[in-house]
Amino acid sequence: MLQESNYIDNHLSYFQDGVAKIKSKAPVGQEGVGLGTFVMPKSVADDVIKQANGDIAKLESLLGVNPGGLGTNSVRVDIPNPKNIRIPSGNEAGAWPGYWTPGGYTKPGGVMEAVI
Repeated sequence: MLQESNYIDNHLSYFQDGVAKIKSKAPVGQEGVGLGTFVMPKSVADDVIKQANGDIAKLESLLGVNPGGLGTNSVRVDIPNPKNIRIPSGNEAGAWPGYWTPGGYTKPGGVMEAVI
């Protein structure tokens, strides 16, 4: 149990400097309401956007989003002081079979994630 606690604490430490979310459109209202929303460390968002190099399909794959899920004009939302950050449980909206795996990384892209 201590090993699992260390894993979780270490994983979540990457999110302390703020988080980012990539969405199909600008948010309206508060992010993370209800079962939560998936986020990544801001530095990871920088890397993922650079890897995708403008290719939305590649970005969707890296983030484990259904094809077409980010639309054609996606936006990045930075959240400087996230509240209630946690490892995903699989109960969140968007934790689709085949696109979600335990451990805090997207499937299939392997991008570090958490939930707020």
